[in-house]
Amino acid sequence: MSRTLSSIAIAAAQSPETGVVFHILMRITHPTLPDAIRICDNNEQVTSRGDVYLPVAFNLALPDDTDQALPTMSISIDNVNQALVDMIRELTSPPSFIFEMVTSVQPDILEIGIYDLIMRSVTWNDYQMTIELSNDDVLNQSWPDSTFNPSEFAGAFS
Repeated sequence: MSRTLSSIAIAAAQSPETGVVFHILMRITHPTLPDAIRICDNNEQVTSRGDVYLPVAFNLALPDDTDQALPTMSISIDNVNQALVDMIRELTSPPSFIFEMVTSVQPDILEIGIYDLIMRSVTWNDYQMTIELSNDDVLNQSWPDSTFNPSEFAGAFS
């Protein structure tokens, strides 16, 4: 699958040395949250497209490229305060995650995005929170949505 990157991102990726930094922006959303939680993997806040992303150390583990299972991505977040743990505990359904990559030179230009990820599981301790993410499991959803039986669809059985 081809991706279209800006000329600055291409030059930075192909250069042996560059002053351009690639920032990963993470946005956590849920209907019960008053506003999205926005964090970035930087040591200072990043403003992108009018939104401020707060600095929090995290690592992404991208999914394996296999056809045997649905891709699952994990993220490890430094648990420096309990605010994220408290937020996760209060939710009654899984939050959604969006990851986007921007450059330090053009933080308003989106380079790559990973969308519609849903939290499948979460574990934490005093130092770290690990979240397993995946897309909606469309392969295990029933289709068609309804069951066609004589009591509900009499015309199909006449």
